[in-house]
Amino acid sequence: MTGHATRRGVRALALAAAACFTVSVVAVVPSGAAGQERQRAILTLKVNGVENGDIFVLVDGKDLWAEVGALEGAGLKGLAGLRLTDTNRTLVSLRSLAPAITFEFDEPALELRVKASPDAFGSTTVAVDVTRPAGVVYARSTSAFFNYALNYHSGLGVDASGEAGIQIAGMALSSTVSRRADGAWTRGFSRLTIDDRARLTRWTIGDAIAATGVLGGGGVVGGVTVARDYGLDPYFVRHPTLGFTGALDTASTVDIYVNGQFVSRQDLPPGPFRLDNLAAPSGRGETRYVIRDAFGRERDYQSSYYLTNAVLAAGLQEYSYTAGWMRSSGGTGWVGYLEPALLASHRIGVTGGITVGGRLEASRSLLSGGPTLNARLWQAGEIELAVGVSRHDGRTGAAWSAAYSYFGRVFAASAAVRSFDPAYAVIGASETGGQPRMQVDLSGSVRISRRVGVSIQETVRRSSPQAAGAVTAPGAASGAWLHRTTLRLQSQLSRRLSLFVSATYGRDSGGLTRSVMAGASISLGNRTSGLVSVDASAAGISPRLEVQRSLPVGEGLGYRVRLATALGGLSGGSIEYQTSFGRYTLDQTGLGNSRRTDVGVSGGIVAIGGGVFLTRTVQDSFALIRVPGIKGVTGYASNQTVGKTDARGNLLVPNLLPYYGNELGIRDQDVPLNYSLASTSRRVAPPYQGGAVVTFLAERLTAIVGVLQMEIEGRTVVPANGRLAVFLAGREVESPIGRGGEFYLENVPPGRYRAVVEFGDAGGEFTMVIPESQASVIKLGTILVRGRLSTRP
Repeated sequence: MTGHATRRGVRALALAAAACFTVSVVAVVPSGAAGQERQRAILTLKVNGVENGDIFVLVDGKDLWAEVGALEGAGLKGLAGLRLTDTNRTLVSLRSLAPAITFEFDEPALELRVKASPDAFGSTTVAVDVTRPAGVVYARSTSAFFNYALNYHSGLGVDASGEAGIQIAGMALSSTVSRRADGAWTRGFSRLTIDDRARLTRWTIGDAIAATGVLGGGGVVGGVTVARDYGLDPYFVRHPTLGFTGALDTASTVDIYVNGQFVSRQDLPPGPFRLDNLAAPSGRGETRYVIRDAFGRERDYQSSYYLTNAVLAAGLQEYSYTAGWMRSSGGTGWVGYLEPALLASHRIGVTGGITVGGRLEASRSLLSGGPTLNARLWQAGEIELAVGVSRHDGRTGAAWSAAYSYFGRVFAASAAVRSFDPAYAVIGASETGGQPRMQVDLSGSVRISRRVGVSIQETVRRSSPQAAGAVTAPGAASGAWLHRTTLRLQSQLSRRLSLFVSATYGRDSGGLTRSVMAGASISLGNRTSGLVSVDASAAGISPRLEVQRSLPVGEGLGYRVRLATALGGLSGGSIEYQTSFGRYTLDQTGLGNSRRTDVGVSGGIVAIGGGVFLTRTVQDSFALIRVPGIKGVTGYASNQTVGKTDARGNLLVPNLLPYYGNELGIRDQDVPLNYSLASTSRRVAPPYQGGAVVTFLAERLTAIVGVLQMEIEGRTVVPANGRLAVFLAGREVESPIGRGGEFYLENVPPGRYRAVVEFGDAGGEFTMVIPESQASVIKLGTILVRGRLSTRP
């Protein structure tokens, strides 16, 4: 008899025996049920056809009182029916749960079949979040760096640049300085950056670039800036995402596809559910949700969406507030701060389709500001509206901007119109003398086939009135309408070869322009590509040939060769070589009879983890890969080779992304065979302008062997098939004893340890001494242990 049949037989006997008893258990029940006899039973519980184990019930005529805990274990929630207690079990009347829950008692099969609507189960909400990887370690090591660059220009001289920074406890202090070829020195940005990653907020004390939006101004301000910076968590989804709701009768899986690509699989319990936070490419796209229930039945749901990166998710905010002194845009001064200024911008996501905001700029003589609106037009695109008003030196000016864009998988289009009063002013330019009175930008693109696309761009602008005495180009009088139209056709013939043709026609400040360009680009493999093009314009026909090879992520060579013929001819080339501690460049350019040579060297110095390292120029963040004591281990960043560890097992990686889970790893084949590695990869997120120490511990495998003999009552015996135990601090290492008394231990560090031998009814204790040794196998020879017979009965 099978186990299943045996279980059913036992239940049948139990139910029959219960029916034969003249005395049944009677519990306290609602009025009108007194005196009814109930029978105990153990049944198989099936909910919506899915077996959920066994359940205790009381059979009460046409009603069943079922154990609440078992029903809740099957996923049913909110069981607010009639209840009673039997032998410390809480039971609920199944008839009182109708209509949400109905049941059937199959007495021959000993099954309780419950049918529940999806609402009878608890609601489930799942944040899909397909972008955030697991296991990101947010490291923050005290570190410092210095970047340097020297460049020689023939006929001009030498210029130089330097950048220094230090990172302590999440605060980054940095400053830059440069020397021009004429010998003048200039201080760049000096600032203290404090990142609050939990609140996605960045504080900058010192120099910062401030800007307030499409109709605003900006510049370099020395002061204090506080801003919501979503870059502190690159995986945070700040724009509206996709969602999907439904209801399930049984536990199911949902496969999610975006634009035909599989992105996620979610396991869901029965009941109502909602999938949130599914990020997708901006623009118009298609989603597909395939639901498979516990019985393999499938339901397929497809829908279209339109997402935009200009609109914030509901409830989110984006802001930047800067207060300080404007810094001069030119010159060689070390301070150069001018008048005080305030620049502020703030946006709030009202709904998933509407974001409102505003900006404000103020100085001693200027006040400028206005509202903004970004809105998603369901699946028809998005709009951006902005209005600005300014008051400067007693003059009031206004400006407005309206933009529309639509991005689809086949078609895309955008249009933007901006208008400025002559008196409109913003910080950074007291009046918009360089701004046009009006500008219209139009663009569109169509993907004709999978490999062919065409695009067009049109810019129309009306110039601002010229100051008295200003010289204007022919056909470009003050206040004239200027325009430029560009048509481009591109065809991707293969994975390596693409062709393009573009034509431009228009009138700008230089007069009438007409040109046509045609060319081909080809991938030559191994980071090498080529470009061949011909440019025809009123100046003549100019062919161009260019071949370049980009630098590798780690050490290696790169070059660029270019040749063009027009107005005297242009030729030249450059070569770059990158090592683990610097980059070196040589550039030669010829135009007509003139020649220019540029030679450059750049690199960095980093202090981290108790050491100082020469490296390439440090970018936003860096990390020190450590494999202590092992030289020549290949290191990887994002599966790209970045170098090998030095004699101490260190490798500096200078070009990582801050707060992003950079994949760092090592090549385990480079580690000697007598070492074991706990891991070979780590996902690390270093801070901005700071570093992280990433250690891959390689534990040296040392075998300790020897032979044991025991002296028992004057006789020397071999403790064959016995047991050896060595007691280390906090742990015990043991080894079986072979027929000849052999034992084998691993990774016991040098020192003196208590050791115990157990052999039948005998035992002994001794001190095991492990010597210092670099050998992979330490031989202790024959050890004689004084033993004694056990006194245990």
